[in-house]
Amino acid sequence: MYGEPTIEREVIEFLLEADRVTARTSPPSWCMVATIARHLDLPAGHVDTVAEECARRNWVDHRLHHSVAVLAPGRRAAQRLRSLGEESVPPT
Repeated sequence: MYGEPTIEREVIEFLLEADRVTARTSPPSWCMVATIARHLDLPAGHVDTVAEECARRNWVDHRLHHSVAVLAPGRRAAQRLRSLGEESVPPT
């Protein structure tokens, strides 16, 4: 859509997808990092870097390296990003 993704865009897309996948479950709900990688077409080796950046921002819990749980600050960030629309996600 915007050309080659930047890490910032990938982090935001990762958060939004993790939030979408776990939206109908009680927080903190865990989802597989590989599932998010497939949905976003991210390489397996790179998705851990993206997940760790989300964890650094306190958006997800990534203690289990194969799974993430969206934390309350991440849910709020995802909700805010969705309310702002696509223009809030930085293009490359």
